[in-house]
Amino acid sequence: MAITDIQVRNAQPKDKKYKIADGDNLYLQISPTGTKSWLFRYKSKEIVIGRYPVISLKEARIKRYELAKEVTKGIDVAAERKWNKLSEKNAVRNTLQAVGEEWLDKFSVNNVEETNKRTKERLAKNVYPYLGAKAINEVTAPELLMVLRRVEDRGAVETAHRIRSVLSQIFRYAIATGRAERDPAADLRGAIPPAKKKHFAAITEPKEIGAFIRSIDSYKGTLIVQCALKFMVRVFQRSKEVRHAEWDTIDLEAGEWRVPDETMKQKGRNVHLVPLSHQVVVVKY
Repeated sequence: MAITDIQVRNAQPKDKKYKIADGDNLYLQISPTGTKSWLFRYKSKEIVIGRYPVISLKEARIKRYELAKEVTKGIDVAAERKWNKLSEKNAVRNTLQAVGEEWLDKFSVNNVEETNKRTKERLAKNVYPYLGAKAINEVTAPELLMVLRRVEDRGAVETAHRIRSVLSQIFRYAIATGRAERDPAADLRGAIPPAKKKHFAAITEPKEIGAFIRSIDSYKGTLIVQCALKFMVRVFQRSKEVRHAEWDTIDLEAGEWRVPDETMKQKGRNVHLVPLSHQVVVVKY
């Protein structure tokens, strides 16, 4: 016997969940918490149609009819719904942005924090707003070229090349994990003009090195800067390593500076040992 709207509305919860049959395999299930859900049963399986009162009795009956029609065609509606949900979930996981973030998360441990931050910002600013929501296997070379052209047009040619290289790594990762078949970024080699090489000031004559060191020794700035300059010019380390140096990594008696892995540009060395000469040890001012 079919149930009525009043019966549905007045159905009260019990200690255990129970069902009220409406007929033709449609049931109203009431949980101990009072939640009411519409269920459709077929071939010893159940599928949830929706909750009451979001789905009314009339709407539940219409949905039951539609599901029953699919079942008569041999369709397993529960399996099909599960597959659709899985496909939607995979569609979100397989976007260019999702795969890119996953790739960066897995391989960022091999890079310094600044490098990872720069890579993330470049993708977030230049790529994801245009192609981030697209399935990675559907991204084409012309579309990638479009985003790279935007970067090139504002004069950041070198950045465009770096982004192309990062995208190529992301696509190779997608291929390895079964979410892409090829790397369209590889097709763009030569599509962006080469960046103009920058020449940085450098001392190339041995005689000039002495003059440079003497100029540092005569520097009249703050004590910290004086010591840092004298220290740097004698240990030949990057400014970041020097700025982040801590006393517990320096052994003046042994004449050693053990630079920890987390401050190095190249990861995986564990500890980078820098010998300290007498001239370094006695740096005071």
